[in-house]
Amino acid sequence: MTIICKSKTASKRNTIEPIYGDCLERAGLHIPHSGMAIIRQGLKIKVGDLVHCSRVCGEIPGMIKQVQSIVDGTITVGSAYIDPARDFSFEAVEIYGVVTEVFDKITHNRVYKRK
Repeated sequence: MTIICKSKTASKRNTIEPIYGDCLERAGLHIPHSGMAIIRQGLKIKVGDLVHCSRVCGEIPGMIKQVQSIVDGTITVGSAYIDPARDFSFEAVEIYGVVTEVFDKITHNRVYKRK
């Protein structure tokens, strides 16, 4: 069972998390210089979304992965490398929110927007 974390106040529903690497390029996220991801709580999670999640309860800082399946309250997430042989997946124990946008850390250009 995956826990969906919720903020008690509306002002805490958006957070910014650092993101780097090439593990989500097949999902449409290319960040050559690393980036900053805007995470929104309270959005309905769909297959294909990028989410800020963890493998174990309370893991800090967590990681950003793509939702692969949602079955009976359990959400499976994973990577989306250009080379599928490198991919891995796991059951998310906690989901902190959905990635709505990602900005390149150096150029400040938006490199990803949730559909």
